[in-house]
Amino acid sequence: MEQIIIGLFIGVFLLLIQILYSRFKEIPRLTIELKKYNLGHDIIGTSPKNKAFTKVGHVDGNNSLKLFNLIYQFEIIITNNSGYHSYYPFIKTNDKLSLFKIREDIPNSPIESNKSITLTAKLNYEYERNSGSLINHESIINDLMKNFEIEVTFENKYKAKFCTIYEFHDKSNRHIKM
Repeated sequence: MEQIIIGLFIGVFLLLIQILYSRFKEIPRLTIELKKYNLGHDIIGTSPKNKAFTKVGHVDGNNSLKLFNLIYQFEIIITNNSGYHSYYPFIKTNDKLSLFKIREDIPNSPIESNKSITLTAKLNYEYERNSGSLINHESIINDLMKNFEIEVTFENKYKAKFCTIYEFHDKSNRHIKM
């Protein structure tokens, strides 16, 4: 009788180990990358801070402060680089200034193994510059997004939760078991 109980105990223990092992072994591995497809700016108008006026009382256009709107459009490509589907993907950013807008949501279907989804995103930033100064858009983008992160949380088929975090400053992906 003792042998039967010990045998059942060992069997249940091995089954539990197998379930836990498969629950955490099947980890979908998502990677995130950004791909720029448009960068530019629009002149909104002159700044109310202008103090350089002509003799007639108009703002001196050559030396005035102008308001610009920087527009940076890009794609967020999320790729499942594993043999396992990822379920219930959810995307969020650490954008505290609300400069960054993702135009569409992640589809409510799984990201299949070895497949990608592409989302379009846009960053709008208004700034003032002297109309005669040169503007380096890339440096403005790098300054605005140096601490920027995109986080995608998802589950495997056993409902274990995982997360991939994309860091803009070094274009890297961190993978976390939650």
